[in-house]
Amino acid sequence: MTEDLSRYPIEGHLTPVGALTFSKSGGWWRAIVHSEDEYGNEKIRLYLWRDNDTKGWVTKHKWNIDPDHWAEERRVVEDYAGTAVDADTPYFPVQHYNVVGGQTIKKTDEWWTAVVQYEDDYSSTHKTRLYMWQLEDNEAKGTGFKWNVRSDTWPEERDAVGRYVENLE
Repeated sequence: MTEDLSRYPIEGHLTPVGALTFSKSGGWWRAIVHSEDEYGNEKIRLYLWRDNDTKGWVTKHKWNIDPDHWAEERRVVEDYAGTAVDADTPYFPVQHYNVVGGQTIKKTDEWWTAVVQYEDDYSSTHKTRLYMWQLEDNEAKGTGFKWNVRSDTWPEERDAVGRYVENLE
């Protein structure tokens, strides 16, 4: 039996060609969706959806996975997740949070990918998040992609992405 890929609530301009749900409980759904846009460009994304009673499944976070750079992203995240706050914090264009550490993973003329530590408004701890900003004239023009790195979910997410990427080769 073939899985109904249309059930994955991804962007309307994308057509799913493969997917892997690795967690769906308590009103949260985490999955990897492999899709194509109208031009045949492939996208592999990690999604976190929240069940909204009136709107159905709503995207809370998504992360663009580049199989060629996944190993480097994973390494940098694992270096930063749960570590002490960096005293020499570089600039990152994060809104609404006080950035306390981070490292650029990759920066091109069009995109800037980084792992960032920030202070949580509701506790005395810091959080870790992956960010990908679109750049225009070397200025961040918005965050299209972000992913919270939590110690209780990251190992499962990391391993699911790793398996998915390995199976593409």
